[in-house]
Amino acid sequence: MTEKKDSDLQQFDITNSMHSGRALRAPTPADPCVDEIAGACTAHPLLSYKPIIQFFSLFLGSSTEILLCDTEKILHSENPFSQKNAAGMPLGDMEQAFINGEHYRGIPCTVNYRSFSGEGEKLRSATMFIKDENDDLLGMLTINTKVNELIAARDLIDRVINGEEPNINGMAAPLKPPQYYETISMLSVIEMTNSTIDKSITRYGVPSDRLTADEKLAIVRELDKMGAFLMKGSVAEVAKRLSSSEATIYRYLQQINE
Repeated sequence: MTEKKDSDLQQFDITNSMHSGRALRAPTPADPCVDEIAGACTAHPLLSYKPIIQFFSLFLGSSTEILLCDTEKILHSENPFSQKNAAGMPLGDMEQAFINGEHYRGIPCTVNYRSFSGEGEKLRSATMFIKDENDDLLGMLTINTKVNELIAARDLIDRVINGEEPNINGMAAPLKPPQYYETISMLSVIEMTNSTIDKSITRYGVPSDRLTADEKLAIVRELDKMGAFLMKGSVAEVAKRLSSSEATIYRYLQQINE
C-alpha cells in the first residue's frame, strides 16, 4: 500500500473542506512555504493554499483576481487588478470590514456580493473564511471577477429582445403611444397562449382544472419554447388558463431550466 505524503494529505483536507461547505482550516505544512513576491509573508502557514489558488486562477482566467490574506495583509495574489492587491499590501476595505464586524462568525463564506475595483470596475465577489477550531479568523480567500463586459452583454440582449425607441432627428420619438405597444404585446401573448393551451386541452381530452402536473408542465414547456414567457403578463395569463397559481408556473419554468 502506497504511503501518502504529508503534502498529499494536506491538499486532500483542503479540497474536502471546500467540497463539504465547511470553513477552511489552516493546515500545518511539513515544510515552510515561502512567497517569492517582494519577499513578503515568508514561511506563513496559510501559503499552503497557494497551489489551489494558482489552479483557480488558471481556470477562471485574467478577468478574475484571487487574494489570500491573513488578518493584517495580503499574503499572495493571482491576477491582481492593481498594485494595492499585491503581496505584502494592507487588507482592502471589504476584508477589513469583515474583520471589524466579525461577519465571519458562524459561517464558512459569503458569496456573490457586489464590489468595485480600484478603477471603479464592477465586480462579483466571494470570500471564504479560514478559521481555527474555535471559529477565530486566521485569514481569507477572496475571488473577484470583473462583470462590466457581462453587464454590457446583458444590456445588448435586452435591447435585442425588447427593441429600442426609434430616433428621429436626434430625438427619441416613439411612433406610437406607450400603451399601444403594451396592448399589442398583451394581445399577442393572450392569442398565442390561448391557442397553445386550447390545442393541448383538446389533445388531453380534459378541462384545464383536471390536467395533471406533468401535463401542465408539458404545456408550459411548449409555451417556453415559443418564447411566450418573454412578454409581460404571460405568467399570469398561463396560470389563469391552467387553473394554477403564478408560483406554480414559475416552479415549472425553474424545472425546465435546470
